[in-house]
Amino acid sequence: MKVIITCLFLFVFSFFEMVSAQETDKVVLKSEPHKINNSFLKDFFYEVHKGSPYEYDRERERIYLEQLSRIEIIPIPYVENNNLKNLSSIDKMNKYNTSLSFDISNFDPVKFNFIKYSFNFYSTSDQFIRVDNQDYIIHILPYTNN
Repeated sequence: MKVIITCLFLFVFSFFEMVSAQETDKVVLKSEPHKINNSFLKDFFYEVHKGSPYEYDRERERIYLEQLSRIEIIPIPYVENNNLKNLSSIDKMNKYNTSLSFDISNFDPVKFNFIKYSFNFYSTSDQFIRVDNQDYIIHILPYTNN
């Protein structure tokens, strides 16, 4: 009888552990994507264009806001995946500011300066870029000419 009770207890315990693990997985999968804070746009622009003749204006802001509307930074635990580009492999926009920092060791999804990178914002398909060895994927939604 003791063996049956012990087995029943272990079964019930295992069942609740399995349900709990599935709930944890759901939380990870349902994490809301981060959005870059658009109040930094002007600072992002001047960081990249330091020393250039270009000025931040309404048209440039409109373009950046449209691009921002299609960027999501999704928290996903890091796993080795050779099918995803790493952020470090994306061309850098350092023509004007050659001392531009591309350090991603302290990656902050809300303050990520997407203007530093030569992303293809006119691709008609989804793009997924892994922030090197970190728990973030940058998702760029496809361009649609509305």
